[in-house]
Amino acid sequence: MTLVRKTQFAWLLLAVLTAPLQAKSPEARRLQMVDGLASSAMLVGIADQGTLRLQAEDTERLVPLEELVVWGAPAEAQRAPLVLTVHGGIIVASDPTILGPVVRIERRQVQIETDALAMLTFARQQVQAVVFQLPADLPGQDRLLRRLADWQDDKDQLLLSNGDVLSGADLELADDVVRMTTSTGPLEVELAQLMAIRLGHVKRSASADDLPKVMIGLRNGTQLPAESVAGTGNTLQVKLAEGGQTLTRLAVSEVVLVQPIGNRPEYHYLSDLSPLSYRHVPYWTVVWPLVADRNVLGNRLRCRGRGYLKGLGMHSAARVAYRLDEPFTRFDAELAIDDSAAGKGSVVFRVYLNRDGKWSEAYRSPVVRGGDAALPVSVDLTGAQGITLMVEFAERGDELDHANWLGARLVR
Repeated sequence: MTLVRKTQFAWLLLAVLTAPLQAKSPEARRLQMVDGLASSAMLVGIADQGTLRLQAEDTERLVPLEELVVWGAPAEAQRAPLVLTVHGGIIVASDPTILGPVVRIERRQVQIETDALAMLTFARQQVQAVVFQLPADLPGQDRLLRRLADWQDDKDQLLLSNGDVLSGADLELADDVVRMTTSTGPLEVELAQLMAIRLGHVKRSASADDLPKVMIGLRNGTQLPAESVAGTGNTLQVKLAEGGQTLTRLAVSEVVLVQPIGNRPEYHYLSDLSPLSYRHVPYWTVVWPLVADRNVLGNRLRCRGRGYLKGLGMHSAARVAYRLDEPFTRFDAELAIDDSAAGKGSVVFRVYLNRDGKWSEAYRSPVVRGGDAALPVSVDLTGAQGITLMVEFAERGDELDHANWLGARLVR
């Protein structure tokens, strides 16, 4: 590291360490509780392990994670570099135009310099990919991130800015140069030529103890899969699920999302369950899949600019059924046409329940159109052994009927 860069980094580190003293004012964000109540509240701190301090209309309340569905919403990453971790984490690195190289890939680890979190170090097998150039449009960004997140192979890959893809092994990145061994011999590529890097390792199923318990989202688009979250005053301490690092002095005002994820005793997301059956009936010839935690195009779930981590993407006309092997009290969700429809599309959502071997309609929505606010729904599941979600045509056939069951969950 040069003397100039050391000086720059020292100033950045000082800014990070003093950030809580210069923290922005907290903002009111949407709050969704397990009991079905929705409101708006500001996050002002963490009272103790996993209990949020929320404030609304000058009244402070304590909300344990066990009672929370989601507070806030994920922010969009505005720039690269981004580091993608194997459990859905997105780490926004510092601006390389100021600091020079901010991501280093070695044989056993990956290091990232960040503005909000200082230096992070991950074991190499915990990192899925690194993005150096983001497409200008959200759909393009989504497609690139999905392509990288779905990669499962033991080969390293370079995605070049010109569209070429190079495969190899033993990839390392240092001083703006990527070095990799290919079938034709050693290869060096300058960072300026790269769109992204995919690190080769076959994704393996993790035990429940290794999976993140909560996702923490920051203003700059960072998403931290966390094992636990605690706090002192106006700062948080976040223990990452990947690698067990504990991040301290994270300003509460930088947090825009707190969402418990994974298997929870209070509720199950349908997107985490295997359906009993699924069928799409095409209007003409195109057959659309059921998509978990993404819209029908495979991109982030969005409604009126707000992002959602959990839900189901479907296209009219389609139905999906789930067996209820244990008693649940309610089915909760929000119904919307995804922003990818650009204000078009129109569907009717229906919910059927199976009680004692007989199916009957339990809910039918009005026509939901593109651009409408998300429509909350709650269906009583008392005595039900099965549930079917259906999306039907409304106006103009199936044109852009990108239907979302946002946050669809079974509540105990």
